[in-house]
Amino acid sequence: MRSAPYIAALPARLRGAGPLVARSAWLFLAAVVAAGPVAAQADDQEAPRRTELVEEAATRLAQLDVTVTGPPDVVSGLGRADFELKVHYRWLEEFEVDRHCAPSEAEGVPTRQEAQRPSVSYLFYFDQPHLTLPGRARAMDIARELVIRLVADGDRAMIVSNAGRLAVIEELTDDPQRLLEAIERLENDRAQWDSYATEEEARVARVTDILNREDNVHRAVGMARSYQREEHARTDKSLRRLHITLARLSELDSRKAVVYFADALRQNPGEHYVSFFGSRVQQSTSALSDMTTQAFAAGVAFDQVLNEATAQGIRFYPVYAQGLVTPYDRERVDSAGLARAGTVPSSSRVRLRDAQRTLASMASETGGHVFLRGEGPAKIAENIVEDFSCVYTLSFDPAGFPEDDPLRVVVRALREDVHLETRGRIVIQSESARLAARLLSAFTVGAVNDVDFGLRANLVPTAFERGAYAALLQISVPGTGIPNASWELGASLIGRDKVLDEVSGTLASDRLDVPLVLEREIEIRPGPHEIVAVAHESSLGFVLSEHLQVSWPDPNDRPVTCGPLALLQPTAGAFVRAGNIRITGSLARSATEPVTTGLPTALMGLVCRNRRHKGVLRVERALVGDTAVEFPLLQFELAGERCAQIRDLIPAGSLRPGQYRYVMRVLHDGAMLHEVARDFIAIALEP
Repeated sequence: MRSAPYIAALPARLRGAGPLVARSAWLFLAAVVAAGPVAAQADDQEAPRRTELVEEAATRLAQLDVTVTGPPDVVSGLGRADFELKVHYRWLEEFEVDRHCAPSEAEGVPTRQEAQRPSVSYLFYFDQPHLTLPGRARAMDIARELVIRLVADGDRAMIVSNAGRLAVIEELTDDPQRLLEAIERLENDRAQWDSYATEEEARVARVTDILNREDNVHRAVGMARSYQREEHARTDKSLRRLHITLARLSELDSRKAVVYFADALRQNPGEHYVSFFGSRVQQSTSALSDMTTQAFAAGVAFDQVLNEATAQGIRFYPVYAQGLVTPYDRERVDSAGLARAGTVPSSSRVRLRDAQRTLASMASETGGHVFLRGEGPAKIAENIVEDFSCVYTLSFDPAGFPEDDPLRVVVRALREDVHLETRGRIVIQSESARLAARLLSAFTVGAVNDVDFGLRANLVPTAFERGAYAALLQISVPGTGIPNASWELGASLIGRDKVLDEVSGTLASDRLDVPLVLEREIEIRPGPHEIVAVAHESSLGFVLSEHLQVSWPDPNDRPVTCGPLALLQPTAGAFVRAGNIRITGSLARSATEPVTTGLPTALMGLVCRNRRHKGVLRVERALVGDTAVEFPLLQFELAGERCAQIRDLIPAGSLRPGQYRYVMRVLHDGAMLHEVARDFIAIALEP
């Protein structure tokens, strides 16, 4: 399971601050990084030679999928002359039509080409803060059945859950068994539960109780306002996570569907609390008008989800997971409360209406279907399969249309015996917006990497002061074999869903075998944290991500603490820290990276004492494996310092290929106080 907090910090380009770093500063690396002399270019250029290469210019097309239903013999034979297309107030004269339909009985046995229909990629998305507990249980049961009914004949699915963390429960796969096992894991994962939607009735009851018991209506208004703000914040957070997840599907072929499970998502979050108060109270209380304004403004995040979906051709199939169960108000407003409020509250009806309208909008704007009335998995699957059974793709040249803005579309059939289903808008996404969405998704839920280029994030502890560790953060990519590779690197330190520190930069080299390393000195407090790193190679468009979970001990928890161990080896490369460039340095190795026997190997760690601990500490180190290495005995007393850094060096050529364990023990008066170990593998590289 891969997870990440709500949103990680992004490189500057995604925050609207322009390029990551002025490119001219980094192109200097192309000259200084080379280990040998740079080949001089001839003054006299050769005359151009004729080659067999042909350069072609491609035209970008905007596409709109249309589901067509009607008599099979009619549906299967439609052409360009049977459609009209209107985009952004303009009827188009030129557009192409392609058919992707299962053959009708009249057409007989399908040809091989006809039988190979485009596969469908499904995303099962569980929005836990907006699922009631009964809805969550039913959503799991429906998802199991849908996996069995939908994931076949080359179709694939992935499972994502939004709770305290956004988690990819299962990556895209065509294996139904893996998906069923993932649903089982999700159902039993307590970290992927959220009771917020279930507790909504209690929040509504609290506002009712205040209206009944207190003379001052403004107290009830204040309570409603606080609940509305909380619902707005949670909804905005959930919608942004959903938007980010959709970007993960950008590299997939069309025919993409999101089965979205929720009960209480509203594009106007919390506005239902206004229904407690009549027009007289609303006109005299500015807080209520502010609630309506903020609820309306919250629709921006909802529109961003729809725009991303329509830009990628994703259809939404929202499921009102709790089915025919209707929310109700457990407490009723009495006659005195009605007099104070100036109306008869209708919170339960408004809550249900707003939630179901939101889900219906998701479906209608993206060309999908909504399931609000307790439909079973068989009916849901039947509708989805039917939607993709006969799809016509309308393609047109997007030149001249605004980019990155929703454009209204209208598609008409010039035959009365067919029915069309399509999305209500289209977004012609620019390349920069598409890249930004991919990077944002990579930061949050990870990139889908076809090839592991070796993006690594590592921490090297150096000290402990004022309650925090000092450490060196390294983000690195190795020499990849890409000529003139240019990498945009960015990383964030995350703690308790907050960005604590970040670094970004653009590094380039004209050497194929040169690693690029971006460094930053950071502070990290004891406890769990996450390092989120993303790399983008501009020439080929690769987007890579690395999510590193760390949890460093608190020196105050025990008399003596051994901090984390880091393993480093020297290498030639481009090391960049605070604008300074070095062509050699020590590169930290992750737990899965082997070390090279022909290079010296350094091991670094910290020994820290509790403030109350006194006395001389004895630090023993040992290397367990097929090589005998002696480390000098260390004895010291930490008088004014909290921690001491331990550094051990294994000389080049000392290690044989094999598995090793480095062990560090701290003793006081013969008693062992703490022990840490680091496992690694050594390999011999060919010269």
